[in-house]
Order: sequence, then C-alpha cells, then structure tokens
Amino acid sequence: MGKSKKTTPAKNGSSRGRSKKSVAEEPKSISHQNDEATYKIVPIKRILSPDVRAVYSNHVLIRCETDTFHFFFFDAQAPLVVDVDSEEIKEEARNVEHIDGHCVARIVIQPKNIPSLISALEKTYESYRKEKQRHLDEKE
Repeated sequence: MGKSKKTTPAKNGSSRGRSKKSVAEEPKSISHQNDEATYKIVPIKRILSPDVRAVYSNHVLIRCETDTFHFFFFDAQAPLVVDVDSEEIKEEARNVEHIDGHCVARIVIQPKNIPSLISALEKTYESYRKEKQRHLDEKE
C-alpha cells in the first residue's frame, strides 16, 4: 500500500509553526482507489523538536542532481583584525588566499518541492521587507 503526502507552505510564508493554520494542516478527506491500493491525502502535523538546533549560515551552495537538490549551508568567518593601521596586518590581509567556510547543515529536497519552496521564500522575504520598511517609516 502506497501513501502520498502533500505539503504546502503556511499562508503567511512561515514554516516554523507560527502561523495560525497552514494549508497542509487543513483537514482533508480525499481518497483515490485504483486496482492496487487506496491513496489518501492527509495533513502533516509539523512538530518542531527542541533537539533541533538553530545554526547560522552566511553562504549557501545549491547542487542539482538528477532526482534531488542539495542545499549546503556554510558559516564562513572572516579573520578578526584588531589593528587596521598596522602594516604587518595589512600585508597579512593581502596574502589571504581563502576563508574557511564550515558546512553547518545539508538539506536534500525533491525537485517537485522546489516551486513551493521558492514561492514560500518570495512571500516570506516580501513580508520581511514590508515590515522592515514599516519600522523605518515609524522612526522618521
């Protein structure tokens, strides 16, 4: 017997459980019968475990393979410079060939989920921009 899951980002663009109710959480009673099995689309109850830790990333690499997208999230820290007027420090900075970026998370996503991910990112970013602009307008 097979099963099917349908996910849709929250209406407010959030996937962190802050929304009142996401489309995927709406009750569904859709079923489909064929010769082999019965399929039913059911909501996904998102559970954010306290064991899942938040990590910081300032660099992302995306690799597309035949059946999957791989998202690699890195934390790349620039070296700390204390005395910017020092000639020795300036010379060391000129000789830097790379900065280490440590992979802090890797997420693998099916291609069929990419359009809803892009849509959720666009909606969330637009909400962020509007809220940030609203705060800037209030300060003036």
